[in-house]
Amino acid sequence: MGNTSRQQGERWFATLIEQSHDPIALVQLDGTITYISPSIERLTGYSVAEYLNRNFFTLQHPDDVAVVRARIDQIKDKAGATTTVKYRRQIKNGAWIWIEAVVTNQLAHPQLQALLMNYHDVTEAEQTKRQIQESQEQYRALMEKYQCLLEREKQARAETEAARQHLYDLFMQAPANITITSGPEHRITLMNPNTQQTIGRRDILGKPLREAIPELVEQGLLSLLDQVYRTGQPVIGKERLIRFDKYGTGHLENGHFNFTYQPARNAQGEVEGIMIYGVEVTELVEARQRAEELANQLEAEHARLEQVLQQMPYGVIIVEAPTHKIVLCNQQLEQILGLTFPANSILEYDQYRGYHPDGRRYEPEEWPLYRVVTKGETIQGEEITYVRDDGTSIILRVNAAPIYNTRGEIIAGVTVLDDITRRKQFDTRKDTFISMAGHELKTPLAALKGYSQLLQRRLKRQNDEQAKQFINKIEAQTTRLHRLIDDLLDLSKIQSGRLELHTQDLMLDILVHEVVDDIQMTTQSHTLRIEGKTDAIIHGDRDRLGQVFTNLLTNALKYSPDADTIIIHLRTENKWAVVSVQDFGIGISREHQQRIFERFYQVRDDTGRTFSGLGLGLYITNEIIKAHQGQMHVESTPGQGSIFSILLPIKS
Repeated sequence: MGNTSRQQGERWFATLIEQSHDPIALVQLDGTITYISPSIERLTGYSVAEYLNRNFFTLQHPDDVAVVRARIDQIKDKAGATTTVKYRRQIKNGAWIWIEAVVTNQLAHPQLQALLMNYHDVTEAEQTKRQIQESQEQYRALMEKYQCLLEREKQARAETEAARQHLYDLFMQAPANITITSGPEHRITLMNPNTQQTIGRRDILGKPLREAIPELVEQGLLSLLDQVYRTGQPVIGKERLIRFDKYGTGHLENGHFNFTYQPARNAQGEVEGIMIYGVEVTELVEARQRAEELANQLEAEHARLEQVLQQMPYGVIIVEAPTHKIVLCNQQLEQILGLTFPANSILEYDQYRGYHPDGRRYEPEEWPLYRVVTKGETIQGEEITYVRDDGTSIILRVNAAPIYNTRGEIIAGVTVLDDITRRKQFDTRKDTFISMAGHELKTPLAALKGYSQLLQRRLKRQNDEQAKQFINKIEAQTTRLHRLIDDLLDLSKIQSGRLELHTQDLMLDILVHEVVDDIQMTTQSHTLRIEGKTDAIIHGDRDRLGQVFTNLLTNALKYSPDADTIIIHLRTENKWAVVSVQDFGIGISREHQQRIFERFYQVRDDTGRTFSGLGLGLYITNEIIKAHQGQMHVESTPGQGSIFSILLPIKS
């Protein structure tokens, strides 16, 4: 009984080979094809006769021959060894398809004496794999495990028992899920180990499928088997969700499978069983689903980003690297530039008419859009005079930065444009007013100061002490007003680029001592102490540097009303001469430290108290130091005081 059942299974298996959907071939070690199944014509368009005695290696893509030979070389000396290889083959219409072949070394087999090859068309799987890889770079590491090794072989009924035994063994070792059923109740007559592993270890051989795997009934798979048995027509399922009670706990585990229900016929052509062939593609399906979810998320994020950008009051443009192709821009950008279609590559940047502050026109490679993507620059506050197509000019403040991927490569650049034309016009009018007001005030102030000095000399002869006190106050306030006007005039010169320096070689320590002595004579509340020396010669404007040190010292006195000492530190650092003024006053919070060098910015103490002045002293001081190619910075702790440091280059 057992031998009869086995012979019946082998007979069905032979029928399966005859009607195999995928080709099977016998190939000599030198590549000569000695046998190939008829299904090769469905796959490639070539008949069996056109294949026989041709060389297997000449049918492959030239780039794949070395790989295939290497795989065969690995098993040619190992009887029964198996390897899998993928390669491209050109079919009759000239197209190339991907073939996955399972190659088994049967060179020592007495009947076969060849390499046994099972072919499967995996073109669609390869295309799907490439699409997933191209859709999202971060997930390219997902590898397809979709191994569709169809073990249906055509075998002539005249083959020997030994050959049938070999094919039976090959069937049982296939990495796909293969089951053979008989009769209308679909009794399981043969099942390979891979199927047992998929469904769980169960004692099901000889049982009807409905009884052996009952969870398949409600999933509609038994009705499909009934249909195949009744009609004799095969059924193919692709990525079908099938759930198995793998561990017998009642919990069904999900899996996705490609499967074929192939009817098996007897000698009279009647259906007497079904061959079930399946390959699990769960990882492939889940990978594609994750890629689709990610694509949907990216699309939603893109939509949200675009909505935010369209509502921004600034022009925004995002370009990809390295093509400079526009990825996204908002309507505000088009309104600012007066362009409906901004440039889409570096070759089109010459349509922009932009100018540097010195009047030079921007070359294509000078535009921030180009620099952030090509050079990785981060640009802050760059001002460009831009001429629109209608001839009107605007002033743009540009901020731009590159965007990097996880490997540190520049993949895009974002640029933000702010039209500051009206702001610049306002600043120009303001600077003009300040300059005019300063000059207009200086003349009557000089006259007032002169008259007060004349009056002071006359009162001195009259010996009127109270009147002299009043005149001294007038003199002090006039001097203070004179300093304020000088600050306004310096501001005007700085803003218009007219700040002049009359430079000469200076002994820095001597200049600092002179200024400290002058300031010390004006105050009795503080002691000014100099520590250290530089012995440095610098090249600078004596009066302007004196103005810098005077301003720092008077600030130190003003902002340390409860202290009695100011320390002036002199030292050198590399090629720099450093002058630091340290007070022990109210200090400056980190928030204020970021802005104290701005125009008209005034510091407040913790109580909110402000001090007299326009807030121009540190701005002017910083600009004078920058004009000397120097640096200025502050260190401060609220309640403990501040240290303002000036760094000037030492003359070589």
